[in-house]
Amino acid sequence: MDVTLTPRGLHVPPRDVNSKVEPRDQLEGLVEWDQYSMIIRGERMFIFSGEFHPWRLPSPGLWLGIFQKIKALGFNAVSFYTYWGLVEGTQGKVRFDGVFALDEFFKAAAEAGIYLIARPGPYINAETALGGYPGSTARIKAPLRGDDPEFIDTTELYAATVGKLIADAQITNGGPVIMLQLENEYDTWPDVNNTDFPAQLNINYMEHVKQQFKNAGNVVPQMNVGIFLGDELDVTVNNRFQSMALMPTPCDTICIGAHPDVWPKIRWPENWQLMHQKYSSNTPFFVAEFQGGSGTGFGGVNADACNALVNQESIRVLWKNNYRFAIKIFNIYMTYGGTNWGNLGYRGGDSSYDYGVSIKENRHIWREKYSEEKLEANFFKVSPAYLTAVADNASNGSYVSIDQIATTPTSTNTTTYKLIVLTSAGNLTIPKLGGELVLTRRDSKIHVVDYDVAGINLVYCTAEIFTWAQDASGKRTIILYGGAGELHEFAIDLTTLTTSAQIILSDTTWKYRSRIIHLRLNPQPLLTPTSLYASDYGFHSGSLIYRGHFTANGNESYLFLNLTGGNDFGYSFWLNNSFVTSWDGTGLGGGEPSHNDTISLVSHSLESGKPYVFTLLIDHMGQDEEAPGTDAIKSPMGLINFDLVGHVQSDVTWKLTGNLGGESYHDLERGPRNEDGIKSAGVGFFTTTFELDVPAGYDVPMSFVFANSTSTSAVPTSPSPSTPSIATISRNHRIQLFVNGWQFGKFVANIGPQTSLPVPEGILNHNGLNTVALTLWSLDGGGTRLDGFSLEPEMPLWSGYRKPWLAPQPAWREREGAY
Repeated sequence: MDVTLTPRGLHVPPRDVNSKVEPRDQLEGLVEWDQYSMIIRGERMFIFSGEFHPWRLPSPGLWLGIFQKIKALGFNAVSFYTYWGLVEGTQGKVRFDGVFALDEFFKAAAEAGIYLIARPGPYINAETALGGYPGSTARIKAPLRGDDPEFIDTTELYAATVGKLIADAQITNGGPVIMLQLENEYDTWPDVNNTDFPAQLNINYMEHVKQQFKNAGNVVPQMNVGIFLGDELDVTVNNRFQSMALMPTPCDTICIGAHPDVWPKIRWPENWQLMHQKYSSNTPFFVAEFQGGSGTGFGGVNADACNALVNQESIRVLWKNNYRFAIKIFNIYMTYGGTNWGNLGYRGGDSSYDYGVSIKENRHIWREKYSEEKLEANFFKVSPAYLTAVADNASNGSYVSIDQIATTPTSTNTTTYKLIVLTSAGNLTIPKLGGELVLTRRDSKIHVVDYDVAGINLVYCTAEIFTWAQDASGKRTIILYGGAGELHEFAIDLTTLTTSAQIILSDTTWKYRSRIIHLRLNPQPLLTPTSLYASDYGFHSGSLIYRGHFTANGNESYLFLNLTGGNDFGYSFWLNNSFVTSWDGTGLGGGEPSHNDTISLVSHSLESGKPYVFTLLIDHMGQDEEAPGTDAIKSPMGLINFDLVGHVQSDVTWKLTGNLGGESYHDLERGPRNEDGIKSAGVGFFTTTFELDVPAGYDVPMSFVFANSTSTSAVPTSPSPSTPSIATISRNHRIQLFVNGWQFGKFVANIGPQTSLPVPEGILNHNGLNTVALTLWSLDGGGTRLDGFSLEPEMPLWSGYRKPWLAPQPAWREREGAY
């Protein structure tokens, strides 16, 4: 078979020519490889993988269904991260249990027939707070992701624990794990140079990580994401390969604006075959994270708008462009995204991790890209000759009649062309029976020549192949497809036919031719006499409350605050019990992770000699991720600096609180980031209970929906009609949703975009009692009201549904130390 990809091509040599498959100890017969492809259990295989993070769907009973939907795409693998910060919230105690256990994940993958690519970090990025690190790492003075023992020692327990879990699930032990990624995005970030992050340092660190997982019993092939800083990392060690893997996002990672007709040209794939030959020529070409969608953030657009950007056209053009580089391990980030529940996301994201991908956050699969992905993946399942194909270096237009055809992000024109190819029947210009082929808007085609269908030679075909099969009697059935209104033509070598051919045509036009105590720990510069950084006290997520005690001298006219809370954060400020002001995250500086404010106290007439208390409530939106060598995740959060006119800083004594216990958190079932310290004037806590009784066998996704109004209105505040009292109420508020104790998202009324928060069965009890709680934080002095709040069922899913068991739901109880 020869495969032509418009505009460039692939060359397929005779099968297995120059293949150098060598024995690899205990992997022999299970996982092998050469320069062409992976060989699993003796079968050459294109590893077509989808990214899925189990901790973003904390209902293990639903994991099998996700695996089945990925399998139905034609994919044969899933790549997954483990999140160090969720399992070691208390330093020295690693908890892989409950919804964080991996056993059920491995079991479900095996049942669905899915291989796994394990990505345990320790650093994962993944739009998570601190890039997946525990909050305690923000206090490490040594550079993170380097070879200093202060940092390395903190990783040992986690690496040993997760490494053993993964090792036990390797294919060598009868499990589904066939590959292991160490670290993540280690040298691919821009503006990271050898001075900031010395090459020898990262080489030492990567060798240590490799040894950690080897010591835990991991023997499957290892890889890293990125272009290596030196050939030292591109080596085979103890019968492992270290494969170069890329992570391009041509349409960017955050779909700001997300106009579907504007494709930003970010990391556009052009010369990957040359890079692969330079860095990792002895291993199959691995694209570890290719764009399946884009993330959302507060103040941006919703996930459906991201899908409109990275849509089915994107899949057709960008994925098919990749195939011409002869990639043989292809992972799509994401394929199912899930939810940033429990404050696990980074500062730039919102509560959804739908990502605009083919399987929606609520597990629906109606987006058209799901079907396009299925068409492409299934083609490779029945095209074994691709597995030994090598990339050609042909230029644009090499196989077509015009030079206007090229992979470009800009054109939405319709272009007609003829295909010019060398076949077993000679040089042909196609179509031969008249007319022209067409690319409509953004499109790409896989045209095949001399394609083998179980011994029948398909000399050429302008339509694309979905799949083909041969039954027990020898009958071959091939399914071809094309776009609406297109003309297609194919030819069969009649000499390879042993029986008659039956052609079944559809409506297409065809032509047939055969994610305060006084101490100083955070290494960042200190701007106050005592550290006020939240991480120094073990508070890493949710809302933060500061109280500043001082004695007035009568000169307090203004208070300056320098705050950091993450993108689109907000704050409210009180003097004693009186509301003074808020910042709602908009206006000057809106959307930024830090904010400076100067607050007037003139109208409050503070009396000299009297004690006063400032109360400051900050909405913690999550920490940043980081590039190697930057230590960005150590950036302090909370109250960074202050200045009270008429006083030195030491006149004000501050206290800080967050979630009860901080790193010694109480709710072990829901993890270290689920709770916060929100308890303050201006914040209401509302609860209700209700029962559900969904009919047996029905898989009904449900979402909590908030009415979205940011207007103000006059409403009655007196219960007596004869003495009406009218107040102005705004809708300028922030809400957290708790479902049976699980924090399942934030609603920021004045910023958006989310108004609908999906909650999976298992967290939500579909056949019994549920408790729902809302924290309602008004950012205005006049109070607020919620216009509407409902639980809405969505379209039922038809799948291999098994009723999921309930995630742990320990009930409320009074806790020691609570106040």
